[in-house]
Amino acid sequence: MRGPYGFSNLEIHRAYTVQNPTQKNYTDSNRFTVLSGQAYFDDTGLHFPHRELLDREYVTVFGPCFVHSGRRFKLDDVGLRGAVTRLTCAREVDRPYFHDVLRDNQFLNYGDGPLFRSFEEHITLLLRRFFIEEDNVESRVRWVDAIHPKRRLRQQTHHALWHGGRVTHSTWMGDVKYVCKPGEILPPGKFLRAIGDLGPAATARAGHLMEHVKNAFAVEYRFGDSSYQFVKSPSTDLLSQAFCDVLYINDMSFRCFSDDSIVGVATPEGRFYANADISACDGSNFDPVFNFLRRIMINSGANVQDVNGVFDQCRAICRIYPIKDKHNPAPKGWKIKLRPRYATLYSGSVLTTSINNCANFGIYSAFAEMLPPYPERTFENVLRAWLRLLFVWDLYCAPIGALAQKNCSFLNPLPHSLTATFMFF
Repeated sequence: MRGPYGFSNLEIHRAYTVQNPTQKNYTDSNRFTVLSGQAYFDDTGLHFPHRELLDREYVTVFGPCFVHSGRRFKLDDVGLRGAVTRLTCAREVDRPYFHDVLRDNQFLNYGDGPLFRSFEEHITLLLRRFFIEEDNVESRVRWVDAIHPKRRLRQQTHHALWHGGRVTHSTWMGDVKYVCKPGEILPPGKFLRAIGDLGPAATARAGHLMEHVKNAFAVEYRFGDSSYQFVKSPSTDLLSQAFCDVLYINDMSFRCFSDDSIVGVATPEGRFYANADISACDGSNFDPVFNFLRRIMINSGANVQDVNGVFDQCRAICRIYPIKDKHNPAPKGWKIKLRPRYATLYSGSVLTTSINNCANFGIYSAFAEMLPPYPERTFENVLRAWLRLLFVWDLYCAPIGALAQKNCSFLNPLPHSLTATFMFF
């Protein structure tokens, strides 16, 4: 390697993967009907027969290296089982029927109440300007040609769909192939994740519509002295503004980015802060959340065929295959075919962010209604109201008192790492 003083030798470092840890207990969520492959998928989860596979996930580094606590897991069928668990396993398996209660409460309570009606009207009015006044074809073309890392792929897909005669189904896709996400460096306590491979044409079905939906969610919604807003991108400016709102503005401020959210609530003891992440968001959203977003989009004047097509993708059949290995290939009969009983948020769907935003609004709505009046608020009863919601949360609360803001994070960054304008006390 050429250096400032000539050539120098650098050691080669190879970061190997580690074996996937023993999986957690499993209870089937009854979200899917097994159409084929019952020998490999039952009430105990997915279990393809063991095979010795070559490790394809190690990394060779030529140059300086830094030590960190992240791990790369071996891509094998054990890891695939844990990754699929995120979609098919009941939440909180150690608490019998807890997942069923959360699901039933979502069907009974989501979308009902004055906040939902007010918010639906708010979003509908914002979207109507886009969907009625803008030509659907021109909007799609602008979305395809917009500057984006996948611009070239979008253009190729658009050309194949419109000039190659490849549109054969209303969803613009076939079955969903669920695969492990390769190359991830995961923190301690995290497992391999799986993603739904819907194909590029599935995104083109309604990608242009979802951009407008995200823009509408990014407009602050106010109800009384509380507010809800989607942070459209994790840029420094938008995150700084979100922290300002949560730390100092309104009786209650709620900001979210997909399944991650942060809330600030005024109490006589000080301000309550919490950062929360929806646990297993892929398997936490059911039909009421999907129906709420679909109703907003259709009432706003969006193209009905595009809307129905993209939501029909959430009921597509899911196929799971064992990890590929040309040195030790799996027999052809090793495959699983699942049909969802409910609308399912496959992680590769273009709806993912907006559906999670709707789920977060349900959290905001329920929290606002259960929040005690200001004079009666304490850290304990505010936390109790926060935990009585329709989803399972990974919750991180900041203590009330001096330097509380320094413990409040959102999308990993801490507020004091974003800008020097914050004053801590």
